[in-house]
Amino acid sequence: MSKKGVLVATVLLVLSTVSAHYYDIVDLPLLPSNFKANSSNRADFEISAHPKTINLKNWGGSSNYTTIILESNKNFKTNVTLIISSAKANFFGIMDNVQITLSSHHVFLPSNGQEESTLTIEVKSFISPGKYSIEVIGVAGKIKHSVHINLIVTN
Repeated sequence: MSKKGVLVATVLLVLSTVSAHYYDIVDLPLLPSNFKANSSNRADFEISAHPKTINLKNWGGSSNYTTIILESNKNFKTNVTLIISSAKANFFGIMDNVQITLSSHHVFLPSNGQEESTLTIEVKSFISPGKYSIEVIGVAGKIKHSVHINLIVTN
């Protein structure tokens, strides 16, 4: 019998605590009209590329670049690691004949600030003309964003 009494007392204590929290919430001011429950109101960053399309000639020595732009919002401040990934299977056919580099793979993004890294593509030897896609992924802890860059190779 004493076990049932302890269990009942515990349940009453939990219910009492829940009621106390409920009354605290009722007195809070209303949220702003632009607040959306499903929106991301946490500190975060954005990633983009300018330009989003790179044009290259298909012979060795041809090169071009784009600027990867990282922008902090809502006081986001941390290191962001940049990773180059091929987004389309047809890119693997030219991987051995191009060199892709980033000026920086690790970028410290200041609170509400912006940083950049330059992505350069250089043709080492002949590659087939065509359209390819490169993905650059920015990773900061559990947050991951990416940008796709179009690569157009011509004769």
